[in-house]
Amino acid sequence: MRPIDFSDFETANVEFIEFWLMDPFINRPNDPGGSFYINLGNISEDILKDSRKFFENGLPYPPDPRKVDQTNWSKIPRFQQQLTPAFDNNVDARNAQDVGFDGMSNAEESAQYQQYLNELLNNFGATSAAYLDAVSDPGNDDFHHFRGSDYDGQNLAIFRRYRRFNNPQGNSPVTDNNSQFSNAFTNVPDAEDINRDNTLNENEQYFQYRIDLKPNMNVGEKYIVNKQISSVKFPNNTNRQETWYQFKVPIREFTNRIGGINDFKSIRFMRMFLNGFQDSIILRFARLELGRNQWRRYTFSLKNPGEIIPDDEEKSTLFNLYSVSLEENSGRSPIPYVMPPGIVRQQQQVSNGQNVQNNEQSLSIQVCNLSDGNAKGAFKSLGMDLRQFKKIKMFIHAEAIEGTGTLKQGDLRAFIRLGSDFVGNYYEYQIPLTFTSFGTRDPQLIWPQANELDLVMSELVKVKQERNLKGANFAVPYIVQDSKGNYIKVVGNPNIGDVKMAMVGVLNPQKTPNDLTDDGGKKCAEVWFNELRLSNMDEEGGYAALGKVDLQLADIGVIKMSGNMHTSGYGNIDQKVNQRFRDDFSQFDVSANINAGKFMPKSWGLQLPIFAGYTQSVSNPIFDPYDLDILYKDKVDGLSAKEKDSIKQRAQDFTSVKSVNFQNVRIVPMNNNRKDPWDLQNFDVSYSYTQTNKRNPLVEKDELDEHHASLGYTYAPKLKSIEPFKKLVPQKWKYLQLIRDFNFSLLPSNFTFRNNVNRTIGETRVRNIDEGAYPLQPLYFKFFTWNRMYNLRWDLTKSLSFDYSASNNSRVDEPIGRIDTKEKKDTFWSNVGRFGRNTNYTQSLNANYNVPLNKFPLLDWTTIRGSYAATYTWNSASLLAK
Repeated sequence: MRPIDFSDFETANVEFIEFWLMDPFINRPNDPGGSFYINLGNISEDILKDSRKFFENGLPYPPDPRKVDQTNWSKIPRFQQQLTPAFDNNVDARNAQDVGFDGMSNAEESAQYQQYLNELLNNFGATSAAYLDAVSDPGNDDFHHFRGSDYDGQNLAIFRRYRRFNNPQGNSPVTDNNSQFSNAFTNVPDAEDINRDNTLNENEQYFQYRIDLKPNMNVGEKYIVNKQISSVKFPNNTNRQETWYQFKVPIREFTNRIGGINDFKSIRFMRMFLNGFQDSIILRFARLELGRNQWRRYTFSLKNPGEIIPDDEEKSTLFNLYSVSLEENSGRSPIPYVMPPGIVRQQQQVSNGQNVQNNEQSLSIQVCNLSDGNAKGAFKSLGMDLRQFKKIKMFIHAEAIEGTGTLKQGDLRAFIRLGSDFVGNYYEYQIPLTFTSFGTRDPQLIWPQANELDLVMSELVKVKQERNLKGANFAVPYIVQDSKGNYIKVVGNPNIGDVKMAMVGVLNPQKTPNDLTDDGGKKCAEVWFNELRLSNMDEEGGYAALGKVDLQLADIGVIKMSGNMHTSGYGNIDQKVNQRFRDDFSQFDVSANINAGKFMPKSWGLQLPIFAGYTQSVSNPIFDPYDLDILYKDKVDGLSAKEKDSIKQRAQDFTSVKSVNFQNVRIVPMNNNRKDPWDLQNFDVSYSYTQTNKRNPLVEKDELDEHHASLGYTYAPKLKSIEPFKKLVPQKWKYLQLIRDFNFSLLPSNFTFRNNVNRTIGETRVRNIDEGAYPLQPLYFKFFTWNRMYNLRWDLTKSLSFDYSASNNSRVDEPIGRIDTKEKKDTFWSNVGRFGRNTNYTQSLNANYNVPLNKFPLLDWTTIRGSYAATYTWNSASLLAK
């Protein structure tokens, strides 16, 4: 029994338990045999069946009976949590703890099993081997390393040396520096916690597989897929024939289901045991592993697409999916596995610097009792764009299954499906199979050219275009036969530009009244699929260009122009083929930044910065955006000019941006004369407008208009404070400084007002791709805000100042949809005239007073400041709450 690190077999796609087993009856050809069992699932870790977790390092040292419980089986630590899976380094503590699962030393075992030892003494005598072995190790759990001087002195064979190697008592001794060999099996304490998760699993829920072993087994018997007989030379120069069997046990073909286990989502343990053998038996495994595939079984019906296969039909049809390889199946019978013609094994450098050849292998699909018109297949996810490749290739081998009759050419077909699914949108290519005769060794006959998949991708597209021009129903399979005698089938609207999944499989073609060669019966065969690959890469290149011009107009401004473009097939040197551009793209940008105030008299002091710009980008795809594997030029071939323009507009990805900006337009004072509150120099104006237009194959119209306007007013007069007593009180009178410096101001020192108006309106219309009778309504996005801000600062005296600020945020509600009627326009301007709907109002007042203690000679070293602050905020309720 052992734990399994990855428990989700369904996600990992584990299909088989695979192992090579040497014939265990090589010296006993008349042995009746027995059964080999494998359990997969949740298996109890409670070895002693007392529902208590035992772990060796939980035994106390020095020994303390208060810290252990005595059961009929063993001594169990009362503290049931194994904090650290490690022994104490103390030699005495190690000897006291490393005693096996019963928690007892040999002396304690003798006391525990004294009655049993007395029965052996009475029945066999004190000198019998049975009694002496039991007395020396009553629990029969003492460990002995397979290397030892005592074993060397007895010249024991290999099996006798390993007889006690798995026993737990004493298997972790402290390292002896005087010993020539290591005498430990592990340095981890034994515990009833096989998977080291600090819990004791007592559940018994598992799938059970029974494999009957007997002399002279043959390929085709239950789970045996290969048999190899080799001549082995022994050290004494004698030769003997040895037989190795390759077993592949499908995990879903279990013998029994124990404990109500439902699926393979949680397979935590694996257990193996033998039963039914009349004599001792030794199983020699060359490999024992869980086999998984990148390809998954397709469990739905391919005869009636999308339907779940009934249990009776599923059980009557054999469907196995596994791999065959050169290293394991080169001696296979009746047909050996050989390299396909022209294929060279790849080499891989290993850690010691040597180059080793990789194992060349193929996907094997084995079917039997495949009914007429039915198919079985395996699939995998791809998510690939295949448009840059012209061909798809694959080697295919087919053979009948021994004992099921012969097959003639075309009785079965190999197929490959490419598409977004396997029911409603896919291409399928079918090849009538040529079957290899038993005993063949020639690679050209094992991998016949007639079976080879050599498909030109454009043929698939041509068949789809042919169907579309005829107006055939997309849901009904459209099948044509190509020049090679193979069949192309199209269902739905697949495209090779976005292949989500691929399937390979075997089809028993439906018998038709005109086909007299098809017997309409069930078929059995094994088909190999190898080297599925893409070839004939489209290496047509493209070109790209870019340019930029800056025109400086003295001190008036600057005009900038730039552009760039690329054609299909262009890409950087470090890009892969599928990363190259597949469109003809052009973009240009023109902008001007002009100080229009330079055209006015300088005495006006007018600042009028103007920015205007236009950007446009156009992408013309090479492939039709709705049929990604059909060239755009083929799509419009033969159409009228008006139809071409319409299709071009739908296929293009177009974006344009227009913008005009007047930022901070104002009059700059030309002298230091006093400004009056009504002067234009106190005002500034800003306005910007941006319009963005987009369209693409999915969006018919996406227009966004943005308006931003701002009006500001700032008045900050240069005023002097009034000091009425400054000339009346001499400066030398220090105690009268408070009266002398008395001051006040009649006007505020600063007043600011700003209006910000922001309006955004967008219209988006999704394109009706199928041009149905029901037009799609546009979606509108509207956002209109009006924010007003005020600020007043008044230094009443040099020591006393007031600061007041207020802000009001409002939203101008607009009618739903486009404002294109008189009623909507009246409603809109009415809302504007009311300055919108107030949503937030905030005001604050701050007052500061510095007590003039510095005016008194005795207190001029002190400072006292007083402050007052008040804030008021109002928020409107949501319209939904009204």
